[in-house]
Amino acid sequence: MNYERFQTEFKNLIKQLENSWKYLRWCIAKLKIILYWKDDKIFKQGDIVKVNFGYNIGSEINKERFAIVISPNFISKFSKNCIVIPLTSFKENKKILPDIHYILDWYKEIKKSIVLINNIRDISKKRIIKKVWHLKKKDLENIINLVSDLFKK
Repeated sequence: MNYERFQTEFKNLIKQLENSWKYLRWCIAKLKIILYWKDDKIFKQGDIVKVNFGYNIGSEINKERFAIVISPNFISKFSKNCIVIPLTSFKENKKILPDIHYILDWYKEIKKSIVLINNIRDISKKRIIKKVWHLKKKDLENIINLVSDLFKK
């Protein structure tokens, strides 16, 4: 076996080990969520929450990040899940798609962000670490309209 091939295979092995370690850490965190976090919390539509999305596959949203609750208020009272839209940090060089992205300006501990309308998810309330803030009425209306438009196309 030549040196270059050995080096490539070794780098691939290291990457696999790193991914396995991330997954193992997520499994431990998920076990803690299942055992200790409560799912009887009530969130209102428009709440900005910090969520542990965990370790996911491919380009799925993962790790701890902020999200917006868009479940109607009546659902939050009886369901152990809620519908959220994740946020990602705003960067000048990121491509913004007006049909599936919405720019949020500064909210409390959240810097300027992009609302990822196309990444809408139903999650267990146990994944929610804390409520951070609540959206301004105009922002919530615009986001709900984008979600509605997304499913009409």
